[in-house]
Amino acid sequence: MQKEYSPITIRVEQPRRDDWESDMDDKGIESLAEYIRVMVEAGRHQFDDTSPFETDEQQSLRQKIEDELTTDSFRSWDDLMDPLIDRHAQEVERVLRGMKEAGKIEHSPSRGGWKLHEQ
Repeated sequence: MQKEYSPITIRVEQPRRDDWESDMDDKGIESLAEYIRVMVEAGRHQFDDTSPFETDEQQSLRQKIEDELTTDSFRSWDDLMDPLIDRHAQEVERVLRGMKEAGKIEHSPSRGGWKLHEQ
């Protein structure tokens, strides 16, 4: 199904348009119209945390939180956070192990933990 678009006209001072076009180029956005749509949605997202423009990470976290909640009882902050922290801790441990095996980081408990491997 093809989306239908409705044209709008906005007027801005030239220096502001120049800033937008520069920012648009920096972000790899190909048109000023698309840049304005993205920025408007980003602004709306600040006021509505159910925006369709959530990052994959935000969507994943939202789903994990929903998985921990039920309709029949309330969960305390600690009861809600513990499984989320455990999940992330396991992922961080897996990533660190992979980075160490690839020679990208060093681990030394006697020196206090982890650091990037000197190249």
